[in-house]
Amino acid sequence: MTSTPPLARRLPGVRFELPPPPGEVLPRMDIACFVGFAASGPLHVAVAVESLTEFETVFGTGLALARDARTLQPVHALLHPCVRSFFSQGGRRCWVLRVAGNDARTALFPLPGLLLAQREDSGVPWRYRPATLAARSPGSGADGWLVAARIQTVVLRARPLAAAHGVLSLALPASAARGVRLGDLLCVALDNLRVHGRIASVEPLEPGVAGPSMRRVVVRGLATLRAAASDSPGPFLTSLGLAGLDDAGRMLVMNEVDADGEWLAHGRLTARCRLPSLRLPEAGEVVALRFSGIEVAAWMALDEVELIAAVATDGHIEVELTGHPRFAAPDEGRVAVAAWCASGIERGIRLARLDLRVSRGQDTPFVLEELGMGSDAQALGTGTSAFDLPDDEQVFAAAHAGDSSATARRNASGQLVSRFPLASPPLAGELLWLPLVELPDFGPGLGALTSPISRLQRDGLAEFSWTLFAEPVLATFSADALADRAEALRNSGREPRALRGMHALFGGAATALVDEPTLLAVPDAVHPGWSPLPQPETVWTELAPPAEPPTSGAGSDFIDCDTEPLPAPRFVRGSDPDGEGNFTLYWTLTAEDATHELEESADAGFAAATLVHRGPTQRYTVLGKQPGVSFYRVRALLGARVSPWSPTVRVHVGASGYETRPWQPDDLLAIHRLMLRTAAGRGDLLAVLGLPSHFDSDQAAAYAMTLRATRTELDGDATRPPAIGVDELRALSHGALHHPWLVIRRVDEVITFPPDGAVCGQLAASALNRGAWLAVANQPLRDVVALGPLGMSPTLQQRQQLFDAQVNLLRSAPRGFVVGSADTLTPDSPWRPVNVRRLMCLLRRLALRRGATYVFEPNGDTLRRTVERGFETVLDDLFRRGAFAGAQAEAAYRVVTGDELNTPRRRDLGQFWIELKVAPALPMSFLTVRLARSGERLVSREVH
Repeated sequence: MTSTPPLARRLPGVRFELPPPPGEVLPRMDIACFVGFAASGPLHVAVAVESLTEFETVFGTGLALARDARTLQPVHALLHPCVRSFFSQGGRRCWVLRVAGNDARTALFPLPGLLLAQREDSGVPWRYRPATLAARSPGSGADGWLVAARIQTVVLRARPLAAAHGVLSLALPASAARGVRLGDLLCVALDNLRVHGRIASVEPLEPGVAGPSMRRVVVRGLATLRAAASDSPGPFLTSLGLAGLDDAGRMLVMNEVDADGEWLAHGRLTARCRLPSLRLPEAGEVVALRFSGIEVAAWMALDEVELIAAVATDGHIEVELTGHPRFAAPDEGRVAVAAWCASGIERGIRLARLDLRVSRGQDTPFVLEELGMGSDAQALGTGTSAFDLPDDEQVFAAAHAGDSSATARRNASGQLVSRFPLASPPLAGELLWLPLVELPDFGPGLGALTSPISRLQRDGLAEFSWTLFAEPVLATFSADALADRAEALRNSGREPRALRGMHALFGGAATALVDEPTLLAVPDAVHPGWSPLPQPETVWTELAPPAEPPTSGAGSDFIDCDTEPLPAPRFVRGSDPDGEGNFTLYWTLTAEDATHELEESADAGFAAATLVHRGPTQRYTVLGKQPGVSFYRVRALLGARVSPWSPTVRVHVGASGYETRPWQPDDLLAIHRLMLRTAAGRGDLLAVLGLPSHFDSDQAAAYAMTLRATRTELDGDATRPPAIGVDELRALSHGALHHPWLVIRRVDEVITFPPDGAVCGQLAASALNRGAWLAVANQPLRDVVALGPLGMSPTLQQRQQLFDAQVNLLRSAPRGFVVGSADTLTPDSPWRPVNVRRLMCLLRRLALRRGATYVFEPNGDTLRRTVERGFETVLDDLFRRGAFAGAQAEAAYRVVTGDELNTPRRRDLGQFWIELKVAPALPMSFLTVRLARSGERLVSREVH
């Protein structure tokens, strides 16, 4: 028989059970900051992205810069492939800072059928011009977009109450007034007049004024347009004005051309004019009309555009434009509105709202619906006006400032989502968009106004210089003084301003940009620069027409009219291909109702031609053409009648007009010195540096020696970043140099780029998975299919040469392509390993974060013991994770707070000093295996 043990009982008393202390959460060491070139996105405003898709949503997919002088191939911006590689190697979050010169330009898009009315206040006349929207960011990223408009109208019954000083009061039923918003456009049709205004207020009516359940709607800013009288002769048309850009690519101007026309039925005007071939109008575009003897402004939205003839001698074309003119008639509008108010007759009014659609190629279009078409200098606060569309800079700056309205750019999962590609241009005063024609549905859309400057100029990159990547006024300061100087510069004005380029890491609109990144990369630093070609590449060339075979009726006096050949059409030069490879081909009309066949070929002989278009239209838009040369020809068909082929045109896609300069190291040295000083000035950054693709081992080693060379007092240009000084040698431990370039393959495209992004990605992944204090050398790089020539099969001598120069060589290994070493540039051997610098950056962040909790504690023994315990806990955790060398904690780290450090003088000054002494764990750089013979056996033994 077994006995059951008695139940365990607790003794009487009070027992405290404390939860185990939470583990120390280490600061993140996996976030990088990339500075470089892009085709879109905000300039000089940092954006945090967490995937390649988010990056492309804001900054686009790539940017062609110039033509390589040696290979004649296009040179591309390197920011996109490096960010791609960062994420493919395991990175999860990075900050991206797009840089460019101050001359970057923003594309302007005309809106189909819409006229802008603008004035400073109600006491001055309206000024009119075609309505436009701007791209949401400067640069060529908006190339290829097409903007279409649609107007939704609702007819309401309203009774006039009063009209005075450009203000109209109406009485609307309460049920109808509920659908009215501030800023909506209201239109009243009075005979052949259209009176437009914006709804400024909706308020209850006094009892008995207009019956029960009525509301007063106040309409301000009345603008009147008068249609031409039907079937009546009109004045003589003298000129026609087209919207365009001036030579600086900034202002909207009206370029007038001679024209003549006559009134046709129903007030429809047909005008003929001669235009430069590069400026062919589109249906829906708004043009200005000038008539003899009339000073009233007149405008017309084009219904049809027909190309009549091409003139080869002066590069002009003859076109026929058709539309319904509208005249500004403020006096007539005031009289008509006053008469309506006096009559008190109820009339139908139209409430109009605007829908916008922006599309490009086969991409899913962006659509904004029910936008108000009226605004003024005072914000309406509704967020639905077409004049309140924010650009990228406004959106991301507001997000950095904590504006809750900017959070709409992320979805429920916190991911960046694609925004509407266009923004409202900055306009002041009262504003109205007036529809000149009915827009019941979206049309094909209008592209951006043609700019007279090159694409690279629009991107702000026509001149390559180190000044693009930093604040030039901070270039000459040492690493120790840089942080203070940057803070002084940032606060030099009435309000703090963001610093440019890499110096934004010292402070700016994005507070997190200063707190988060621990890796810095400037991939586009390796470009040699470029200059305009002395003879720009020919984009459009008309070749001689091919010889036609003799017709079957040759030599006979009889010609059958049904088979007589049509005249050959002729191409008209349009705008050059944009940055996306989009362009439109135009040709002349040879016969009414003719069908046209357009062929494309890679050779001038059309040996393997492709029929790309067949139809009655006189234009064809080529989308997304890859860089290269293509040939086109067109012919007309009408029944049995066939025209000869037109003269062939040769179109060169990807011609930038710029060519790379011979290599000079000045700009690269300046950028790398600034990166080293920025990283050292921050104290918690590692600068990841790359080299040009053509460098061999001798050039790479020589460059590393030049970068490490210290300066004398008389060295260098006072306006450029000087060499590293003897008093700032620690900056060299904040930079690591890597070479050669990487090669990846995406579908049918081979992409070559420097290793900056991949190395940052490996360091970030290691920090997340294992710890920032561990070396990442000899880890296979993902997705890499090849390396630059130096990395595929370096000789033992080349490897030793680069190792001695502290250039981290990427090379082929049995496991894949790896980084062969992990050294910084410092000559001080204890600080040479990258993992040591990364560990010290981590400790700096830990010390600042934990030290901030002791700032307001009384200075005494209690504070000393608290500080010792706190930092020992943190360092012990790092020791257990393998960050420090030594078998015991005593040999791995020490926290010093004793009297020898905190002297009475320092206590009197209110100072408390702490010294953290650590022994970093060093990676094993080599292993010796000793072979010895023991009897008849061979024994191997590791030697440590």
